[in-house]
Amino acid sequence: MNRRRYLAVGALGVVSTAGCIGSPATRSNGSIATRTVEIVDRNPAERADDDPDVEFRPERRRVIVSGIVETGNPCRVIALNEAKLDSDRETLVVSIGTKPTGDLLKRIIGCPDSLQVVRYRAAVTLNDRLPECVIATEVPTPVGEPRTARVCRTRNASRRNGRTRFAGL
Repeated sequence: MNRRRYLAVGALGVVSTAGCIGSPATRSNGSIATRTVEIVDRNPAERADDDPDVEFRPERRRVIVSGIVETGNPCRVIALNEAKLDSDRETLVVSIGTKPTGDLLKRIIGCPDSLQVVRYRAAVTLNDRLPECVIATEVPTPVGEPRTARVCRTRNASRRNGRTRFAGL
């Protein structure tokens, strides 16, 4: 009976994608202990046209990147595409973007043409010390223009809404 085979394949697809959306902290190799990204607001009042905000949290060996980004239609979700230390371990490179939801039903039925905008918060915790600088890039929907902020601790500042603000480290 083909019906049983199709039901089994469908159930396997649902089980295999469970937990892919909004997954917990991802562990990394090297000096990065954990990396997470979460949606803070699904309908922010602000527009998504500013550079990302970068904060250093030395007491927790953590870097926080936050901002507003277009995620596209409901078949895409926010993603921490990259979090890596450069070779001299003085600069952390973080890239926030989107990825397909993995929702098989949405792929079969299709997604409406719409543009979702979300406020996000990404956290990268390091095993040892914080880097001197962070380069944070938001890559909105696959056709959007990337926005990048470079922030260094030596100037004791972080960027918000295209302006530099002092973080009081």
